[in-house]
Amino acid sequence: MILQAIEILRTTWVKSVFDLAHLSAYLTAKKIYPDLIFVCADSILANSGKKFVDETYIKVV
Repeated sequence: MILQAIEILRTTWVKSVFDLAHLSAYLTAKKIYPDLIFVCADSILANSGKKFVDETYIKVV
């Protein structure tokens, strides 16, 4: 998960350590469960997620 966080920080900007943990945990779990959907309430975090997975796997609520 630490390597995933480093990759995220090299690719995009996230505004808090909690967003970084949320996104890195999702990307780590997505490797095991490919149909997993990333659900968040922040459009900036969703845009960061779109750099790693297809837009159909991201939901903003």
